[in-house]
Amino acid sequence: MSLFFAELRKIWGGRVFPVLLAILASANLLLLWMGTRPTAKQPPASAYRAVGVELSDKTMEEKRAYLHDKYTEIESLVKIGQYYREQAYGGYGLTQYRQD
Repeated sequence: MSLFFAELRKIWGGRVFPVLLAILASANLLLLWMGTRPTAKQPPASAYRAVGVELSDKTMEEKRAYLHDKYTEIESLVKIGQYYREQAYGGYGLTQYRQD
């Protein structure tokens, strides 16, 4: 067992080990910081907290109805946004019917 501790002390006391440890700690902090940032299509954490506060005093049926209504509203807004985007690009992608 003393041989194990002697080898461990040799590794721990070297110049390379503290540098590698610092690099690993820095990489860990960088990845932690990058992993917690919201992306372009992800809402911030404050949005989740706001919905949680909104739902906290409702029953399960009221929560279901509220979330369904919000989903329908957002889905409608996305469709409207797609429509106007397609109109801005000259109707590309829109199904156009000809009347003969």
